[in-house]
Amino acid sequence: MPPDATATLSGTVMMREGNCMPPINPTSCVVSTPSRAVYLFPVQYFDESSHVFPTTVDASPVAKTTSDAQGRYSMQAPPGRWSVLVEDEGHLYAWSYESTDDAIDSVELVDGGTSVRDIMIDHATE
Repeated sequence: MPPDATATLSGTVMMREGNCMPPINPTSCVVSTPSRAVYLFPVQYFDESSHVFPTTVDASPVAKTTSDAQGRYSMQAPPGRWSVLVEDEGHLYAWSYESTDDAIDSVELVDGGTSVRDIMIDHATE
């Protein structure tokens, strides 16, 4: 990979709070777009044997940005496959994992390309 190779990742950070299941009373489920730190790390993996996400990352982020007041973010990063994590309440948060290889919130970035990854922070009680 050339040293100046870059790709773009953008998206929206959303947060869901309240009683959201089932959606009988829509006023009890609130979706907002908070400003949060968004990180790209080397691919992290879900531990299928213990059914838990890792609580720490033993790597430095390859890119970092902060979403704006509408939850929108955009960052430049090297091409490659990365895990997208968001900081919320002092912890790193992931939205999903790939069931094929247990990669946590992975995204493939290509040189000169733009990828979109929206992230939902789920604090819903139901």
